[in-house]
Amino acid sequence: MIINIFKNTSRLFILCNLSMLWIVLVAFQLYPQSPPQVKTKSHKFFLIKSDQPILEQHTETKYNIHGEIIEYAEYIENDKGKPVLKQLKLIKYNVEGLYIGTMVYDNNNALIWSEENTYNEADQVVKITHTKYEETPIVTYTVLSYDKDGHVVLSKTFDQKDSQVSEQKRTYAATGELISAISWTYVHHNSKVIKKTISLDNVYNNRGQIIQSTLLSQEGKERIKDIKLFKNNAIIDWTKYRNGRLISQFTNIKQDSSPLLREYKLPPPIPQQKIILEYDDAKRDPLENIPHTPFKTVTFKNNKLGLPTKRITRTNNQVSEVIYYSYNEVGLLISEKKHDKLTHDIEEIQYEYDPNKNPTIKKIFYNGLLTQQHLYSYEYYHQR
Repeated sequence: MIINIFKNTSRLFILCNLSMLWIVLVAFQLYPQSPPQVKTKSHKFFLIKSDQPILEQHTETKYNIHGEIIEYAEYIENDKGKPVLKQLKLIKYNVEGLYIGTMVYDNNNALIWSEENTYNEADQVVKITHTKYEETPIVTYTVLSYDKDGHVVLSKTFDQKDSQVSEQKRTYAATGELISAISWTYVHHNSKVIKKTISLDNVYNNRGQIIQSTLLSQEGKERIKDIKLFKNNAIIDWTKYRNGRLISQFTNIKQDSSPLLREYKLPPPIPQQKIILEYDDAKRDPLENIPHTPFKTVTFKNNKLGLPTKRITRTNNQVSEVIYYSYNEVGLLISEKKHDKLTHDIEEIQYEYDPNKNPTIKKIFYNGLLTQQHLYSYEYYHQR
């Protein structure tokens, strides 16, 4: 009797273990392993001229096991067509994974530039040191201060003699929007060193949307004032003054009648600004810098997987551009073909991939003619 009970118990134990093993095997099939992490990526960019490929760029990028770039090398071809190092960049991280610095070497493996970060106990960068290596190295360093929410509110830059050469101050709203900023630095002008000051003031509505931005810039005796007004995050008025005189103005005449402008229930995210952007007179047309205005709309058509198959751009209510997207059986983009309805030109980009779903070939055609080609190759950690 005892022997039968022992046999039955043993059979039950074996059956349970076999069942668990079967479940584990099925689980591995249902949840395939993630693709291996890239260790090294090689990229070659060719321009096609007279049906001949001309190498324009050759880079080698190395990554650590966490996917962070640790080495970036640029190469050029010598007279024999072999790659020769042009510049090498090494990037360092500490044991916590925080970026601590970069070193740049020339084609003779001589150190020419470096950057070093210093952190506080809260893992915030409190000092950035830049060194340009010449016969006498040139060193500058920047010290940073933060508010209780982690925003940089003050940064000061000094030269190697500890003389201050620039400064930036910022204030933020309780909800994180940049309210004001002011910076100054020294610039060279007609063999003289003069002080340049830039200030920025932003005004927001109760939904967190920007409604006015005023930028003042003074360099020597020249003073620039730039005022932008916004509605639903689109520019409706842009006025610029130089030394008190009006020099340009833009007004959106459709600001009150366009049905394409809509109210946002929640404010869109405010992009984090690392520096104060100066006014660029070469880009004075605001429509070139605002991606969504009443004059341009973009609509998409998606497939059953939610991937876009068609992108239609309308300018002034007329179709100006159509892009078609094609995918392979695993959902990877293999072709995007752009039809310019104004010039009737067609531009197509074709992609090929390796078994790990990383691109290996990218070809660009213009009106059916191959004009560019990108070649990629990879080395992986734990290659399958």
